[in-house]
Amino acid sequence: MFLHIGENKTVKTKDILGVFDINSLKKSEENNEHIKNCDDNKTVIITDTKNYYTKISAATISKRII
Repeated sequence: MFLHIGENKTVKTKDILGVFDINSLKKSEENNEHIKNCDDNKTVIITDTKNYYTKISAATISKRII
């Protein structure tokens, strides 16, 4: 199954390792290094090959997976 993550991008749901709210990640200095250039994005979706950034909230992405 595929998950639409906005801006005409899709990700295979079986490849998703995690869906994280960027504001939550910014609270940790260790994570700040990885999310420096996330300007308007709300969510990072981590797969085994790539990280995807989207303006769609983590809650909405999570609902689409279920």
